[in-house]
Amino acid sequence: MDASHILALPADIQERIMSFLDAAGILACIEASRQLAELIDSTVSLQYQLELSLAGMVDGPPGGASVRARLEALRACRDAQCCGEHPLYEIVDRGGRSWCFWFLRSAETEIVYIDESHPDRLLTVYRPRSEYCGLAETRETFGGMRALLGAHPGLHMSHVYVDYQQDLMVYSYRTIHTDPEVSRAHCHFASLSDGFNPHPLASRRELTCDHVIPLEESTHISLRVAGDLALWTTSSIAFLSVIVYNWKTGVIVWRMDEDSGLEGNHYNVDVRLISSTALVLIDTAEFFLCLYRFDPTATSDSSTTSADEYVCMLKLPERTSTQLACSVEHCGAYPSESRSIIPAMASFLPDLSLPVLVLKFIWQPQFMVLLEDTPAPVERGELYRLFVPLETLHRFLNGSEDTRSGFMADSSDGILYKFDTETTDDGCVVVPWEDWGPRGTRMVRMKPHSRFFSGLGPIIAMYDGTTVADRRHIGVYEVHPLAATTIPPLGQPCAPLSTAVAPPSSLTPAEGNSASGPVTIDDPLGESYIANSPAWKYPIRTTYPVRKTTRYVPKLSSDGLHFCDIRVAADGLVTVMRRY
Repeated sequence: MDASHILALPADIQERIMSFLDAAGILACIEASRQLAELIDSTVSLQYQLELSLAGMVDGPPGGASVRARLEALRACRDAQCCGEHPLYEIVDRGGRSWCFWFLRSAETEIVYIDESHPDRLLTVYRPRSEYCGLAETRETFGGMRALLGAHPGLHMSHVYVDYQQDLMVYSYRTIHTDPEVSRAHCHFASLSDGFNPHPLASRRELTCDHVIPLEESTHISLRVAGDLALWTTSSIAFLSVIVYNWKTGVIVWRMDEDSGLEGNHYNVDVRLISSTALVLIDTAEFFLCLYRFDPTATSDSSTTSADEYVCMLKLPERTSTQLACSVEHCGAYPSESRSIIPAMASFLPDLSLPVLVLKFIWQPQFMVLLEDTPAPVERGELYRLFVPLETLHRFLNGSEDTRSGFMADSSDGILYKFDTETTDDGCVVVPWEDWGPRGTRMVRMKPHSRFFSGLGPIIAMYDGTTVADRRHIGVYEVHPLAATTIPPLGQPCAPLSTAVAPPSSLTPAEGNSASGPVTIDDPLGESYIANSPAWKYPIRTTYPVRKTTRYVPKLSSDGLHFCDIRVAADGLVTVMRRY
């Protein structure tokens, strides 16, 4: 039968065929045929499948609530978010002027903190209930942190990472070497449930950094875990050590040791895993991202990789001066087998396969000292956040042959588009910002004092620095390919995901300070233009789909608790409240 005769098939067969389509395919069917549109509109399972994708969610395990009940809960959740009524859940820190809770780095699906007020410094793993997702609140505590900290005086809370799904805590600390003037960094893999003793699945009890560190030299240590892989970064002004370690097989699958290969201070380098075979190095001083590959199935320790052995370098926008500083604020971990476990009672949850890298840019001019009666305003600087979906980076890894020849497939339409590349003497590809950033990222300008940041899969939440009538504004951003897409009414075409619109002629390169200050122009199609900013050399236009909603949180609760931090929950937000 000719494919054009699909409309002649029985409705149940048509429904079965469309169940294998992704959201873009279902939307195409809605636009192509009124008969198919009516079938989709009347089929609960297809509606649920489509609306999950538009919301950046994934379905829960079979059983429990019916598909119709899940669809109704999803729609109620989305309606609440659109109205600024995201469910709010609370963690209360009653430590007064000094913090009692120390939040640890952990998998995004749980909130992990140390209770400093408890005699044993209890480690708590907390997941709030989810009103719409059907999850009950879970809380589990683990004792023994005081003894662990006493045994390792060089252990700092920021050097701990918890993966609750794997009963794993990874921690790193410095110990004095044989020479009392130097030290080394060590990394341990412990079991949460066994009093922080060595994890039974860990092949090595500890790793030791090869670099000897002078005692007076400060060191930055970063730990991340994704499934069987642990990323351990140790850096100082003098060196950078990056190890990707399979903690179950005991094999170092990738490593980098740099003493002078990278320009400037090694504190300006941040490294994150973006898949089970790749990582990204962000140089926040030189403004570029480098992508590297590795083999996670290696059976012996990897040889050392140099900084210039990248697969691809992606340049960031050009700045006007070094007064514009960059830092990595968040990078969602890619979904691994252990991280993709969905609680048995969940109806739906945010899609962890859509993580986002968030870079923060702060332009801080030299403040001018003014006399008390001087009416001239004081410059307060500018703050930008750049959302980089990891799927954008994967395009340059998965299509390396196309990348080297100057072609890349756009994930939204599958069309190859050409861009200009530079190639180093070693055959590595360098891609200018103009040829990857405008379509693959989204730049957002915010108030200079916005803070309190959290992420879960494609969802990013932050306090934007605005307080009105004792209410703080929390911006909730959804960053994924269908974030700006809506289901059209019957008989109407789908709105395009993005449309190239020529920037206004008034948007010219920003040279020095602008009398009118930075300008952000938002057009109806969802594209943003940032112009006349003294921070950026040229206007910036980014078009990656983003959906924003706003939740207003009371600065002071009815029982005297102060809002002081934010976390993303499965269907809402967790506010950290504190009693002064």
